[in-house]
Amino acid sequence: MVRVATAPGPRNGVRVFRRFREIHYNRVDHLHGQANKGDRLTFEQLQRETEPHINTLVVMNFKVVLLLGVVEDDEDWYYKVCENLSMGNDRHYLASCVMGFIYLKGRIATDEYDRMVHIWNLNSATQI
Repeated sequence: MVRVATAPGPRNGVRVFRRFREIHYNRVDHLHGQANKGDRLTFEQLQRETEPHINTLVVMNFKVVLLLGVVEDDEDWYYKVCENLSMGNDRHYLASCVMGFIYLKGRIATDEYDRMVHIWNLNSATQI
């Protein structure tokens, strides 16, 4: 288990956020017809679903970022991502799994995705 430093806050806020996450995941599962009543998404399931997209470009929070992995702490799950801010200036951060991501590889034409990877590699210190 990876430990992530979090800002101190009221415990009831954490409970509300956990409940929101639970509702979100169950809603998404039911939309895709993958959940039975009472099913909960586990961290291992999230890792398996994310694994094919590790080290690929994804859209997250209206930005194209490099997905590096999934981590958890005592309270939540996070995507570890890399955002290219400018030439060689990358920002690595943890993004909440509540929002999810849209993978690009396989969804857009291969030559367009390869062009995006090429541009990423030219501008980023973190290579794909």
